[in-house]
Amino acid sequence: MDQWLDKILTLGDAIPSYDDVSVNSTEIIVLVHGNNVYGDPIYCYLKIPYGIYDEVKAIINGPGNFDPRDYGIVVASGFGRPTEEVKVRIGLEHGIIAVEL
Repeated sequence: MDQWLDKILTLGDAIPSYDDVSVNSTEIIVLVHGNNVYGDPIYCYLKIPYGIYDEVKAIINGPGNFDPRDYGIVVASGFGRPTEEVKVRIGLEHGIIAVEL
């Protein structure tokens, strides 16, 4: 995966900081787009601890391969872009309001 799209799930370019307790106990779901090892476009909704958001974003945008399972839980994935059905399901299951900016 080679591109980070935090604007799908957040209203700003950066998530604000919170105290250490909130950072370590809060999980967020981000939508990641990229290509698999065969060059096919793929996506995944990845649940990660809030405290590693910046680290994961830097790794995704850096050189090399990225395996989302190394950083969190993949709650949905597929080829291309998520369908409207997937967006609605993820939104309902995880309380997400997706905003395309």
